[in-house]
Amino acid sequence: MKNCYVPVRRPRPGAGAEAKAAREARRHALATQERAAPRGELGVVADASGSAFYECAGTKVICTVRPRQTSHQSFSSQGRLATDVRIVTAEPIDPTAQRTDEERQLSRFAKDALEASIQLARLPKMLVEVHAIVLQRGGAAAS
Repeated sequence: MKNCYVPVRRPRPGAGAEAKAAREARRHALATQERAAPRGELGVVADASGSAFYECAGTKVICTVRPRQTSHQSFSSQGRLATDVRIVTAEPIDPTAQRTDEERQLSRFAKDALEASIQLARLPKMLVEVHAIVLQRGGAAAS
């Protein structure tokens, strides 16, 4: 004898056509975002030694690198690294304004990651300045 019992789903509260359409729209948006491949371009800022534009999952960042020769007063046998991460808001960016806690934290993350990958011992008397501007945040700013 075969089992002829087939379970029937009980409708969820708010499972009307509108709720179902909203769930489908969210699923589609998430699937589209996950499929979007990261995109990057090099050399986007002309007066920097190195620059890049990076876009991934709705987050857009411009980053510039400028090596500077330090003065003779602050001689160091090892190079130094300075990072500055700014997040664009509705107001224009003021370089003299205080950074937010989030910007300070992102700057520390960037400095820690870059110090591990740049051989500063090979760059005596050099200050490497890295500036990043987060133009749009889509949830992937810290990644």
